[in-house]
Amino acid sequence: MTIYIDECRHKKGIRFYCHMMTDQDDLEELHAMAKRCGLNARWFQDHPAHPHYDLTTSRRRRAIRAGVKPVSSTELVTRCSYLFKNDPVYALDVQDENGTTPAEVSDG
Repeated sequence: MTIYIDECRHKKGIRFYCHMMTDQDDLEELHAMAKRCGLNARWFQDHPAHPHYDLTTSRRRRAIRAGVKPVSSTELVTRCSYLFKNDPVYALDVQDENGTTPAEVSDG
């Protein structure tokens, strides 16, 4: 299982946030990584399509040092969102900034 994190691009108040997600349906390792990174379990966002943790810039750096793989936001959603994992047709319409489709990301 791999844990991924995107760029801090989402602003809430005065801070920028990113998302930490897993590519597996079992969230146990995601929660274990969150604990290792000092995240509060209450920060978990149990979204049906993409369960995740929101992290600030400093916590993102800590997560990367702990072994979380940094990826683009497009790749994060492609690899981790239940919409993409369960509906390949939905995923065909999306390309990242390099023109890569979700199928190409999954294969590589």
